[in-house]
Amino acid sequence: MLKRIIPIVLIITITMVTATSALDEAPLAPVGKVKANLRGGKFISLEDTLALEINTGAIVKGDKLWLLTRSPENGSGHASYTRAGALVVTSNSHEPPMGRVKSAGHEMDGEVYLDFTIPEAQQLNPFLPFLQSLADNLVVNHPSGPVKVAVVDVVNQYGERTAGGDHLAESLRRYVCGRPQFSCANPADIAVGLSQNKVSTSSWLGDHGAMLMLKTLNATALISGHARMETGMIDLALQAVFISDGEAPGRMWRRFTFTPAELGVTPEDFEKVTATNHPVPAGALKICVKETAILEGAKAEFIEYAPVDRFSGRRIPAIADFYASLDGEPLRIDFANGCFFDGVIASGEHEIKFGFRASGDMGGFVEKDFKTTISAGETEQIHLMGGMQNGVAVIAADIDRQRTPLTNQPVRQAPKDAKEN
Repeated sequence: MLKRIIPIVLIITITMVTATSALDEAPLAPVGKVKANLRGGKFISLEDTLALEINTGAIVKGDKLWLLTRSPENGSGHASYTRAGALVVTSNSHEPPMGRVKSAGHEMDGEVYLDFTIPEAQQLNPFLPFLQSLADNLVVNHPSGPVKVAVVDVVNQYGERTAGGDHLAESLRRYVCGRPQFSCANPADIAVGLSQNKVSTSSWLGDHGAMLMLKTLNATALISGHARMETGMIDLALQAVFISDGEAPGRMWRRFTFTPAELGVTPEDFEKVTATNHPVPAGALKICVKETAILEGAKAEFIEYAPVDRFSGRRIPAIADFYASLDGEPLRIDFANGCFFDGVIASGEHEIKFGFRASGDMGGFVEKDFKTTISAGETEQIHLMGGMQNGVAVIAADIDRQRTPLTNQPVRQAPKDAKEN
């Protein structure tokens, strides 16, 4: 019996190796070509910037593409192609396609062609326009590594997760992180981040919670979505909130309409709730600068002093000289109303730090940190004041509290006629 089994095993092994070798040697098929080398000259070499001839709807900034050279036609009348190097797409989706050569086995002359480095189904996925906008906002042309993002969830109009939304979120995570310019936060770490913010889905997170999660996850963007069935079609809005240099977190979104079959789900999947987003006890918080010429006698709960010799000038500070943070996260001031924060926040204890620096000073500042407790249904207004008085620099915070009925709402969806970006 043993002598009969051994030859069969050998035949199976040889067959598998042969099949794998045939797969590896599948013919390469170009999807575009190099239009011009901006450096000029006949040859293409490492770090050259190339103008590309390719469908811009098929590529995303940061994509890697193979560079192919063409061999003479063989006896069958078909040309064959060989991988000679690779480039990275450097152009935004609305720009003429460009790329920079990142690897090259040798200098290339003659016509050079392009091919995808990932499977075509992954490259041309249903959410490609969203990925293009995401990369336009986040990917730089000389990155130190992939951009880390967190795909949180896709919820329904009630802020709940469903089996259908979970399937879309997992597909989106696979499509985003299957590209070399992105990496994804671990879903288990995202769940911990939601729990720390006392929410179960993204719909109650808010900008402040999103920024705290990004800091915890060491990520650049949080991605979430809203999906609902309308007349047999899936209405899907995908959104990214990301770290920005502006006055507020950056935000971009894209809206799609699909048939359920296109995304591999059924209408019934969106009726199966997998996570209910229970209302979170919350209050309202407002942190603003209160301009006042005289601090002495002003009502205040927290006061801090500093010698004026730490400052280069003796004057009331400008609004731009104030700074503040909430729970360790720096806040940006809205110069229109002088406020650092104005919104709903989870109830409980929160840490606030504020201060000011005199303009033109070499390090002089005065600051104060304190903790305050927000109760559910309470509105707390913190007025920040500062200036030079009686030979010292002074900062003070006055707190007004009042009971206000609050109605928490899921994150508002972008209107259908709003402009996408």
